[in-house]
Amino acid sequence: MKGKILYVYRTRRKQILIDSQQGRAPDSMLFGMNYLKKRGYQVDFFDWQYSLINPFHWICYWFEHLVINQIGMGFKLDQALSLLPMVHRYDAIVLTGDSAGLPFLWLKKIGLIRKPMIYLSSGLTGALFLHPKSWVKPFYKWLFEDVEIMTCYAEVEREFFVREMGVPKEKIYYIPYGTDWQWFSRPSKLKRTIVAAAGIDSGRDYGTLFAAVKDLSFRVEVACHPKNILNLDVPTNVKVRLLAPYSTVRNMFRRARVVVVPMKEQGRSAGQMVVLESASAKAPIIASAVRGITEAFELKNKQHLWYVPVENVTLLRRAIVYLWNHPGEGLKIGKAASKLVKQRYASKHLAANIAMFLDKLC
Repeated sequence: MKGKILYVYRTRRKQILIDSQQGRAPDSMLFGMNYLKKRGYQVDFFDWQYSLINPFHWICYWFEHLVINQIGMGFKLDQALSLLPMVHRYDAIVLTGDSAGLPFLWLKKIGLIRKPMIYLSSGLTGALFLHPKSWVKPFYKWLFEDVEIMTCYAEVEREFFVREMGVPKEKIYYIPYGTDWQWFSRPSKLKRTIVAAAGIDSGRDYGTLFAAVKDLSFRVEVACHPKNILNLDVPTNVKVRLLAPYSTVRNMFRRARVVVVPMKEQGRSAGQMVVLESASAKAPIIASAVRGITEAFELKNKQHLWYVPVENVTLLRRAIVYLWNHPGEGLKIGKAASKLVKQRYASKHLAANIAMFLDKLC
């Protein structure tokens, strides 16, 4: 048996684990935890600290929302404090999100935690990029002074942490995100009859997508959060599915002749999950050429997917029409992308990268 590892998530994960084990949902949001168990690690995580009966929730509520009001991302100190009594049982801690991980860095900074940590960043650079003058930035820079191993999902994020946050180059690594290739690649008899788009993060650019597909004869389906389409005029040929479950999104990818990942450049990894998921399902992809995607994977333009310039309505519309009218070419790049994801970007590959760091720490 290898070391004992504590995984820390920003939201509950027990039901996600159960659903993935029973085939009802992908394992992507476990960040390789299930595969580390197969590698011989004893891995635990806990959900009880998210309960409103956690007394630290009410004590720390005001500070977390103070931070949220600054950069739009939380600081889950209540979670970190509630887990503090059991941290000594583990050989290392894997922090899978910024809002959950930053409070652990603070507890380590003030000497309450001495265990080694692997910090997986996802989205913090975007929040700081949009709010460069917030008092949160120097506070976080201070926390990162003692980070042991830090990872990010795009080179643009690594550059930001080194340049803006003072993280030593030798302590921060780019590792690619991983998806549940098997779950999304399961065979389907559904016909590809729609243009699809999905994603709920703030970097989505559905305004450009709506302008590009307006008045086209194609049926378009979008799975997103209500905030993503706030104040946008939805074209009549677009059906919006708000907060759709994974099963619905997977069927959208299966029915898609084209999947569009429209993004705004925010200097962070974004859109990666949908790129890998729809690629696994062999759907032809058109993605905005943001650095968070182009520098994250070895997905080559016109070979595994199509890239279009950011916020360019004309070229996006042209690419959609072309791939719609050339399904054979779309099928070819969809298959090539699915093969590459299976070989390089599945959940087990993310777990292998994390295990490489754990082997150094434990």
